[in-house]
Amino acid sequence: VENIISFVGERGMGKTSVMRSFIEFLTYENTGRESVKSLLKTEEGRDLLDRVYFVPLRFIDASVLKSSEDVMEIILARMFRYVRELIAEPSGVNAGLADREETRALFRQFEQVYRAVMTLNEKSRFEPEESALLRLQSLNSSFSLADSFRKLVGSFLQFPAESRSGFHRGYDSYARTPYLVIALDDVDRYMPDPVK
Repeated sequence: VENIISFVGERGMGKTSVMRSFIEFLTYENTGRESVKSLLKTEEGRDLLDRVYFVPLRFIDASVLKSSEDVMEIILARMFRYVRELIAEPSGVNAGLADREETRALFRQFEQVYRAVMTLNEKSRFEPEESALLRLQSLNSSFSLADSFRKLVGSFLQFPAESRSGFHRGYDSYARTPYLVIALDDVDRYMPDPVK
C-alpha cells in the first residue's frame, strides 16, 4: 500500500461525497483539475499531476457487503471487471487485446491471486478425507499473496497504459507513474464472518 487517505467524521458530514469527488478529481477525464493546476506546481513550474495517472476501481461500500463476502475478493473482481471492460470497448483501439500474450499472462496472475485468497479464506477445520500436507502446501503458496498481489497490480496498471496509449489527454502514459485507487466506504461498519 503506497498511500491511504482517510476521510473521518460523524455520520452525515459528507465523507462519502468528498471521497467520490476526490476520486473524480484524480481521473484525467475530469476537466475540473485545470482549476487547481497552479496549486500543484513544482519549484521548476512543472505540474505534479503530469507525472502520474490514476486508475480508480468502482467504489466499494463495505457496509452493504454480506458477512461472508471478503473485501479482497471484491477488489479482485473489480480489477478483473475493469480489464474485461477495456477489452470489450467497441472502439478499434483495443482490437485483438484479448488475444495478446500479455493479456493471458494477466489473467493467469488474477487466477493465482484469487486461488491464494480462496485458500486463506477456507474454513480452518479439516475434512476427514483432506490431506494436511496438501493443505500446508496450499497455505504456503498463499503466504506469498502480498507479493503476488503486488505483481498483479503492477501488470494491471500497465494494462490500461498499453491499451489506452495516448488516451489520457495526449500524455505519454508510459512516462507516467500509475496508481491504483481503491475506494472503500464505511469500513467501520463491515462485519466479516466471525467464524473465518
